[in-house]
Amino acid sequence: MKALLGTSWVLLLANLAIAGLNAQSVTVDLTPSKDNSIYEGTAWENNSSGEGPHIYSGAISQMRARRALLAFDLSSIPAGSTISSATLTIRVSRAQGSAVPFSLFRMTSDWGEGTSATGNIGGQGVAATTNDATWLCSFFGSGGCQTSWTTDGGDFVGTPSTSLTMTGNGLFTFPSSPQLVADIQGWLDGNLDNFGWIMRNEENVQRNARRINSRENNIDPPTLTVTYTTALPVELVDFTGEKQSDKHLLSWETAAEVGFSHFDLEVSTDRGRSFNHLSRIAGRGDASQGSRYTFQAPAPMLSSSIYRLRMVDLDGSEEFSRFVELQGIQEEDEFSIWPNPVTDRLFFQTSAGGDIASLAVLNQQGQIVKEIRVDDNQSFISLPDLPSGLYLLEVQGEDQARYIRFVKN
Repeated sequence: MKALLGTSWVLLLANLAIAGLNAQSVTVDLTPSKDNSIYEGTAWENNSSGEGPHIYSGAISQMRARRALLAFDLSSIPAGSTISSATLTIRVSRAQGSAVPFSLFRMTSDWGEGTSATGNIGGQGVAATTNDATWLCSFFGSGGCQTSWTTDGGDFVGTPSTSLTMTGNGLFTFPSSPQLVADIQGWLDGNLDNFGWIMRNEENVQRNARRINSRENNIDPPTLTVTYTTALPVELVDFTGEKQSDKHLLSWETAAEVGFSHFDLEVSTDRGRSFNHLSRIAGRGDASQGSRYTFQAPAPMLSSSIYRLRMVDLDGSEEFSRFVELQGIQEEDEFSIWPNPVTDRLFFQTSAGGDIASLAVLNQQGQIVKEIRVDDNQSFISLPDLPSGLYLLEVQGEDQARYIRFVKN
């Protein structure tokens, strides 16, 4: 006898697969939308490096600080997404001093990147141009500051978002941290102004500066790697079905439909192996409140129908609902088992006219672990040696097989 997975088992596996799909995450790599360096000291406080190939962080021999500024455009991450991790990878192409920790601090004021362009050395910067950030100015202007920092050297929070000890040249990655994730989540949700980060160290050890490839550099510019999960295009509260005479009544309810387009109702009559389009149902637009929908479909005569919803957002993204199964107009013969869970003997009973050719027990992988030939007087299956777990009982009739789940203690 060939063992086939029954409809209920297929539904269980398929719904689990869809749930796993909905939980899949997405990872994107972002380069800075702007970066710059600011320089401490009366000889350099009006200098910048907006379009230079490098940015700078750390202290030079005169114990004067250099601080790197970086900001990233998050528009490629869908609104409503949940940030799960983030890292920042940089290339140090010139290093001074021994290993020291560097940190990223979230900026609290906006800042600019002008057209100042340092050369390959660039550790002192060049004269700032319009809109450049400098040690004194968040935005430089003609002859001085258009906008000044509240505090010289940049406005930023006092607690680092992430830290990394760097020594020598090479690629270095600032690790993900709860605060780094919170920064990006706040920017994405609009709860924080996205002014990026400032990179600095304690600046209490001379000659510990780092030259870092900038976004204008063709070799390993700074890369922010963000992993996130997307929100459903619509928040589906439930999806149910009911057999009504020769009709199937499908009902579903949403909690919100912000940016939502439509539902595609799909049906399968081959146990979920393929689906056909049944109807397109328009959403209620940008409804902040939930809505309820119903649809009547003709019930087939014998086969069951499996329904699902394809939910489509205005930007084309899509998700699928769980499955709903409804029987055809003519019900199959009833077959019952007890007790469930079972310890030793599994009793069974079929209604009048329900022929049983054979019985088989299948494990969760759909493999037959026990085959049983039955006669007219048999009313139970002995299962004392069956390991504990979840199983399917395959009831093979003359024309088709039925499947019932049971648990072995």
